[in-house]
Amino acid sequence: TLLVLTTLVGTQIFSTSAAVRPVFRGDVDDNGKIEIDDVTLLQKYLAGIEELNKVGLCAAEVDGDDKLTVDDVTMIQKYCAGIIRSFNTDFVFRDLIFYNFYSDYSSGKAPVGTPITFTGVVSGVEPLTYEFYIDGVLVKEMSDSSILTYTFDKAGVYNVTLRVYDGFDQCSEHTEAFKVVDAYSLEQPVISALYFNILHFWDYENLTLTANAVGGTEPYEFKFSIDGGLYVQEYSENNTFLLEPYIYNEYIDFMHKNHTIVVSVRDASGQTATESISFFAGTWA
Repeated sequence: TLLVLTTLVGTQIFSTSAAVRPVFRGDVDDNGKIEIDDVTLLQKYLAGIEELNKVGLCAAEVDGDDKLTVDDVTMIQKYCAGIIRSFNTDFVFRDLIFYNFYSDYSSGKAPVGTPITFTGVVSGVEPLTYEFYIDGVLVKEMSDSSILTYTFDKAGVYNVTLRVYDGFDQCSEHTEAFKVVDAYSLEQPVISALYFNILHFWDYENLTLTANAVGGTEPYEFKFSIDGGLYVQEYSENNTFLLEPYIYNEYIDFMHKNHTIVVSVRDASGQTATESISFFAGTWA
């Protein structure tokens, strides 16, 4: 089962690509079977008769020396003949998944003229390369960094897109509607962002909620309370809140429930600000 965290408040929108069949070592033609046709295709590639795409190049490398030689042909032949039962690495996952996309200012908290840093967390076959778009316009050319710092010069709602390419030339993208507001007073502390470390996660996997603050007088202290005080992390300099479902089951029935976390920040002068974030913890079969 897949545990799904759905925020009930806020403007973050997440997506994930569907799982795809792994690349199986030895399956050079990528048809889901390892057979004599794969041996023939690799022989033709080594002879310069046929080309292999990046999936085929990965699948053909079965002896673990990071190069394609007649030794790989021999190993696949032995596998087809039943002489060996496996290769050094049997498969490579090729899923390209967005695990998270967050910013140091939440949508609706980002002031005009303030540099906003967006971060994507993506899993896939390396090397991964990234490019960013604002309202469809390229603002950061392809690089190995999944981080964009951007300054908006006008209030409004913008579509921020992160596009990623993996080592197999697969492409996936995530777009988030991001609201920029006029500048606001920073005489008192403001909780500028609340975000989880991941959105789609395996059953009972730990979660971390992060809070950022601006304004007032640094340093800040943070307090977290879940479900009306059933568990409280008292004021400290730690701006992260670890949710461990197995432990929380001692206090609450964590799964298949709506939960609310109340976050408070206190600055050095004693001024405070409070916000909450709600979510539903459920499972997908």
